[in-house]
Amino acid sequence: QEFVAMERHLMPRFRVVPTATGISLAKSLVGHSALNLPVLAFGVLRRPKNWVVIPDVVAARALAWTGDAAARPLGQPEVFDVKPFKAKSLQRKAFFRRLADLDFVAQPGDWKQLLAVLGNDTSLLERLGPFVDYSFLFELYSVSPAGGGPTNALGPTCVRSQGCNQGSCRVLCVNIIDYFMLYDEKPVWYDAKAVGKKLESWFIGNKWDDYAAKAQLMMRCIGVLPRMGLEEGVAVEALDSHS
Repeated sequence: QEFVAMERHLMPRFRVVPTATGISLAKSLVGHSALNLPVLAFGVLRRPKNWVVIPDVVAARALAWTGDAAARPLGQPEVFDVKPFKAKSLQRKAFFRRLADLDFVAQPGDWKQLLAVLGNDTSLLERLGPFVDYSFLFELYSVSPAGGGPTNALGPTCVRSQGCNQGSCRVLCVNIIDYFMLYDEKPVWYDAKAVGKKLESWFIGNKWDDYAAKAQLMMRCIGVLPRMGLEEGVAVEALDSHS
């Protein structure tokens, strides 16, 4: 059910032709969306399941930037898997703390563009499913002045820190991953699976209700983290509790 919804509703929205090469596919996806779309999907004989193969986001981004999936033009990133509150997310607080420690402030134009892309993607997942429990996979790159790399043509899913043109630069990129779980906020009583998901969500503070809105709020909060005017530890706790 989830794969059929993805195939019919998500894939046609991207400018990818069936004969697209790996490079053109990577460029198309990186240039239009933060959704980490599958590259292969197949059923398992005599089992009611689909296997979905998704790309390594760091390799896919390198392929789009350079034509070489093994290249690391901005160096090896720090990677954080983050979900909005109250979904369980082991790396959320560490990610907030890392941004606070770096005093990371994105260039305004980059940040506005990123929020627009993520807003479109999360709204699409809400409208078509809703699909919930997905993560934002953040890549944090540290680029030295002599390190080079395509810091002026990163695409709409990456943001540069302020001051990139004057000295060392931080680049933050994001993909949406693991978005294949359908959720019904008002399930019918005889759908045991849907009712079970609703009960699980309710038991943990309605963690999956209005999931897209919670994800969008978390992203807006991340943008103002360095300007909250709070001691770093307090700011991290505040974001982790109210994102």
